[in-house]
Amino acid sequence: MMKPAQAQSILLERASELAKLPVEEVETTQAAGRVTAAAIYARASSPAFAAAAMDGYAVQSQFTFGASEIQPAKLQIPQQAEPINTGNPLPPDKDAVYKIEDVHQESDAITVLAAAFPGQHVRLVGEEVTAGDLLVTAGEELQPRHIGLLLAAQVWTIPVRCKPKVTLIPTGGRCWPRR
Repeated sequence: MMKPAQAQSILLERASELAKLPVEEVETTQAAGRVTAAAIYARASSPAFAAAAMDGYAVQSQFTFGASEIQPAKLQIPQQAEPINTGNPLPPDKDAVYKIEDVHQESDAITVLAAAFPGQHVRLVGEEVTAGDLLVTAGEELQPRHIGLLLAAQVWTIPVRCKPKVTLIPTGGRCWPRR
């Protein structure tokens, strides 16, 4: 009969053979629990565009300079202030976002009591991931957090190791109660 330490030693010795398993390409959405066969890099930046970080109004910050409670700034919709939702691309001529709760809205304008600064409540291109960044190393077991990151970086397929085929054959008298 083999001692547990000896069995463990054999198992660990043979476990290194798992790194030699063949490689297959799988869809990223189906890769949770699989082991990467190579390092994976971002194919695109995320976000891929300047995006609103808050629901509110996209504005050109220069039109708000000097705005205060004493001297509020009134911005015309849609010329100077454009309604925007969280995550939506910032219009090309806008550089800041006011949170919806920080403006007084009228039918054709908003009034603000403080100046906006360029980049206010804006997620910049590549703020989370930049194209070319290393996302996952080779030999790493993919978790749901990896899948979300990979998809955000437009990695649609992944090289993974094939699943090992393992068979256990229980033998001996310890498998059943003694009679």
